[in-house]
Amino acid sequence: MCLHLFLKILIFIYLGLGLSACANLESNETKPQIYRLVPQSLNEHKNHVQLNQAQLDIENTNLISIDVVHIPPYLETSGIMLLKHHHIIDHYADARWESNTDNMIERFMQTQLEHYYGPVIVTSDDPRIKPDYTIQLDIRDFYADYQDNLENAPDIKFKLVMRIIKTDHVGVIGQYILSGQQQAQKNTLKDVVHAFNLATDNVGNQLLNKVKESHILAERASENTHKNEKLSSH
Repeated sequence: MCLHLFLKILIFIYLGLGLSACANLESNETKPQIYRLVPQSLNEHKNHVQLNQAQLDIENTNLISIDVVHIPPYLETSGIMLLKHHHIIDHYADARWESNTDNMIERFMQTQLEHYYGPVIVTSDDPRIKPDYTIQLDIRDFYADYQDNLENAPDIKFKLVMRIIKTDHVGVIGQYILSGQQQAQKNTLKDVVHAFNLATDNVGNQLLNKVKESHILAERASENTHKNEKLSSH
């Protein structure tokens, strides 16, 4: 009887120690670092932004939304992707983006446009607001390219197709290929993420320029002026 009780106690202690060891092991696992990208050009455009927003007549300015409509399957993740030897796609084990890649890029571009043009940039998720134009982004590449040498600092490559679509018309009124490339200074996560930020900022500036060149923001104002001139002539 005593021996039986003693064996039960030993088994209980053994299981308890085992569970305790598993809990400690789980709690000591290293969590991946979470990174976000922030437009670097915001400070550079600060004075110019205030001028643009002051000149915009919101009631007579077109509303624009931005939407990522396609992303390659390998980027449907929050992982920070890299291309290593023999064209093998992988990701950094101890780091990830703050959200899935498509959401992060869409938010980055929207933030940059909002900073430059203010309240005329609307979110594509709000059913109450119908934008006059939608900027569709078809992401093609977004990775760190090690060019078959994992010891070297990688080149960051970012490429997308930008389409400007008028909401009440079927068809694309403008389509552009935008790309940015930036080499990391060192092969460290901090430097790699910084290079990602610079490459994304480069593409964001190109997107801003295409919006400005398209004159889609001022179109409604000129249409209204033309209509008013017709009415006054009668």
